[in-house]
Amino acid sequence: MAKDRTNAYAGAESTARRGCSGCLVTMLLLLVAVFGLGYFGYRSISNEINGSSRAGDGGQEIVLEVPEGSSTIAIANMLKENGVIGSARIFRLYSQLTDVSSSFMYGEHTFQPGMSYEDISKELSGVLIEQIPCNTITFPEGRTCLSMAETLEEYGYGTVEEFISICNNETFDVDFFNYISNNSLKFIKLEGFLYPDTYDFPLDATLYDCIEMMLKNFEEKVWTPEIKSAVENSGYSLEEVITMASIVEKESFDGAENRVASVFWNRIERPIDDLGAAPMLQSDTTDVWIQYVLEYYYEGNAPEDMVNAYNSDYVQGIIVGPICNPGLVCIEATLNPENTNYYFFVTDEAKNFYWAETYSQHVQNCEQADLVNQQIENGTYEG
Repeated sequence: MAKDRTNAYAGAESTARRGCSGCLVTMLLLLVAVFGLGYFGYRSISNEINGSSRAGDGGQEIVLEVPEGSSTIAIANMLKENGVIGSARIFRLYSQLTDVSSSFMYGEHTFQPGMSYEDISKELSGVLIEQIPCNTITFPEGRTCLSMAETLEEYGYGTVEEFISICNNETFDVDFFNYISNNSLKFIKLEGFLYPDTYDFPLDATLYDCIEMMLKNFEEKVWTPEIKSAVENSGYSLEEVITMASIVEKESFDGAENRVASVFWNRIERPIDDLGAAPMLQSDTTDVWIQYVLEYYYEGNAPEDMVNAYNSDYVQGIIVGPICNPGLVCIEATLNPENTNYYFFVTDEAKNFYWAETYSQHVQNCEQADLVNQQIENGTYEG
């Protein structure tokens, strides 16, 4: 909070009038329409004002000293330069339309990541902002819904069974929800769509609230106009793309995502061979997922038809659904795969990739990878 700021405004009169955020957004929408930016310009401005475009980045609080006599322009530039806001111009316009700048005070101010313009203005004006007690929880890329459920259970938000029931049976107000299938063979319907990120879950949030926050984050970070268009042009459904991205997430690292994606697209898009064999993904990660998720949850008695639906050595084409919640990098890589003729790859314990166009080349690569692994085990590997 600001210090030593009683009646000490930063170069503005004290006749502040507070405008409402809803009115502001309406006025900005009119301005956007006038300048021809349309819906996407409006959405970008709206996200900047409410702070969602800066939320979830894992940042730390920022303390700034506003000099006495600072103009609104100087304050806006200071906020932009220090990452408190994303646009000095929009903040200046907000300040003018709401007339909040007349109450800005000089002195020390503390800003939290993802603050809305309204809360930033309150901090600059010395108005106390109520801090909602939260649990900060990070879900890394590639986490499964079951793992997320276990973590939320540890924090007291509800049981794993309640989490799964909500994911499978409840509806949510997000644009992409109707693109998620209700296939009864899917273990958790929303697997793949709970965006991995850092969240501040209020202590009194329900499991539904937590899941909704993650879905809305997916909508904000992933379901953009660019990705919508890319999905439409891919010839695959959103769920098929996210399913493929979840496999790429589990199979790749160190910038190999686009090439790994090319291997799996190449596999399922090849024609049926002379023996009538249809394309399969044949990813080891699905076997691992079945063992460590399905068999774990069902205590070794997972339904056979569900196991088969996720088995990429059994299913022709793309399996029934995602095996984890992929991050944006792998989703974009899946939609923009490298142009290769590779059908196989293997990695060693030193994280080297070996790529192959034919099975005989792949066998040789596996032998080379095994040799490296032996050298690592014996302490003779030199890189």
